[in-house]
Amino acid sequence: MKSKLSICWVVLMIGCMQACGPLSGPVEPHPHIADNIIVSPESTETIKPDVIQQLVPRVVDPGKWASITVLARPARLYLALASKETWSLSFMQVELDQQNEVISIGYDDFWPTSVFNRNTYPTCPNIEMETYWTSECDTILTSVVAVRENHLVSQQSGYRSTYALGPGENLDSVMNYLSCSGLVIWGRVGHGYSGGLQLTEGQMLSEFSGISLSGKGIYANSCMSHNPPFETEVTQANADWYISGDVNLYVGPSEKVFMCWWNSAITQKDVCDAVADCETSTNYPESKAHGCSGYRRTVPAPKEPNPSPGPTPHPMPTPNPDIDPRLDNPLENGKLEALPALSQGGWLFFVIDVPAGSSLSVHTGYGSGDSDLYVKAGARPNLESFDCRSNKSGTWGSCYITGASGKIYIGVTAHLAFSEVLLKASY
Repeated sequence: MKSKLSICWVVLMIGCMQACGPLSGPVEPHPHIADNIIVSPESTETIKPDVIQQLVPRVVDPGKWASITVLARPARLYLALASKETWSLSFMQVELDQQNEVISIGYDDFWPTSVFNRNTYPTCPNIEMETYWTSECDTILTSVVAVRENHLVSQQSGYRSTYALGPGENLDSVMNYLSCSGLVIWGRVGHGYSGGLQLTEGQMLSEFSGISLSGKGIYANSCMSHNPPFETEVTQANADWYISGDVNLYVGPSEKVFMCWWNSAITQKDVCDAVADCETSTNYPESKAHGCSGYRRTVPAPKEPNPSPGPTPHPMPTPNPDIDPRLDNPLENGKLEALPALSQGGWLFFVIDVPAGSSLSVHTGYGSGDSDLYVKAGARPNLESFDCRSNKSGTWGSCYITGASGKIYIGVTAHLAFSEVLLKASY
């Protein structure tokens, strides 16, 4: 029987509180310093980045998190821990002595408010833009697919649309586009909590100072963000409607709801009815996980058909005809690979060369059917021999290898026949 997703917010919090209790004696370092540690730029005024990179693995294992954002203050580090399984955030604070040695570690509920400050007033970059799709997580395949898909659907439906991934989803860009009078929706996929949404470089969106959201709706595919205080901020900024996680949202299944919802909402269907229907039609693991509120709950039609939508900068890939099921097909770091259709029981194998000490993430998703993902260092994996396996129902799967090096082999097998599945490996 296929396993099901079972991680929940409570488990994450209990795990963090157990790990983050007061410490006595030296802290044992974790063996690998990962490249998913993000140091907020303002932190360099307090502690040098190389010192932060050395400190973080002493208090938390980087390999267990999608990313770790660090904000340094005198005698203290604040850590925002982004989950791999859900779009949730956990928070820690680390007390340091004058030699930057760890004194204690504690659990916190919120990110320090000072990081929310902006230095410029919002300026609309394009008054004709109507839809804006973003994600901080350009290393997670399902978020990349969801953002690109909704952008493409927007263009095909006549909206003037743009999107941003990774560093492109920063506080200035988001606030600038939200200031555009013609914008009708901002949709994003990424980590969040009840206090706000995590963007890039240690930035959090917690308020909409100087911005009116009247005439706009927001769909934040983020955990717990449809709760006060952030939900209150959205409401007070006069958003027409707002959708986000009432509870924890799972990486993978929630993006399917996100894409389904947009295909329904563009028909001027009530946005709250659309998200409820998509939870059902996509078999989302929990009912009523997505909160929805608002007083004007439909998306306006395009103001006028877009006469020239233009080329999409990063179009969805088509199946690669060069993939040979008999060979170990080479993968490029960070490149989306479209897999050919595979009948039940079939295998496809890939190999990627990983620099020593790297953290490798491998994802499958999109398409239809049921695929399973297997990863192994040094040799082909199989059903009995692997370093990581993801065999959940459907096509969405993720594997993470910490301290990877050399040739890493990836196998994708058809538990049931599948088609149009995408694969991405990143280090």
